[in-house]
Amino acid sequence: ESGCGKSVTMNSIMRFLGKNARVEADNIQYNALRDGKVTEYHLEKIKDPNGPEMRALRGPDMSMVFQDPMSSLNPVYKVGDQVAEGLIQHTGMKKKEARVKVLEMFRKLGIPDPEERIDNYPHQFSGGMKQRVVIAIAMICNPELIICDEPTTALDVTIQAKILELIKRIQAERGISVIYITHDLGVVAKVADFVNVMYAGRIVE
Repeated sequence: ESGCGKSVTMNSIMRFLGKNARVEADNIQYNALRDGKVTEYHLEKIKDPNGPEMRALRGPDMSMVFQDPMSSLNPVYKVGDQVAEGLIQHTGMKKKEARVKVLEMFRKLGIPDPEERIDNYPHQFSGGMKQRVVIAIAMICNPELIICDEPTTALDVTIQAKILELIKRIQAERGISVIYITHDLGVVAKVADFVNVMYAGRIVE
């Protein structure tokens, strides 16, 4: 139900909570594959949620697709620049090279006329297209874990089905893990291998 702690739990993994928030988990362990070896990260021990250690994990290793694309996108920057930012920051890729990767991602996500749309601003996109841009931002650095916080709630049923199919296809192609937060049992039936039911901040089933 609303307010049972789904988003707060996922935000505490990503360390997106406010400075006054206390994460009291004994262990938030993330295992990353590095050069064929598994490296353990204990996220609860990272003191500064905005420090270099956590910033290095967000994007290349884990990312999040938020419920409302309008609050995720900056209205004054072109959508292509917003998607390319992660690539430039985490890989040191040049802007021209990053643009090519963004165009590839737009084509994969079914954004029409990507060469033209890459230079558009968020207000020039429909709700479904904005959500595809948000998914592109989450996926551009090829993370191993993507957290989807009700990614289709604001969309109509037809677009919702397309977005879910899109995420499932990319998950299968790349072999990544996806955590969905949803109230919708139809979505659960469509996408979930394992289900956790939450109540009052705890998993009850």
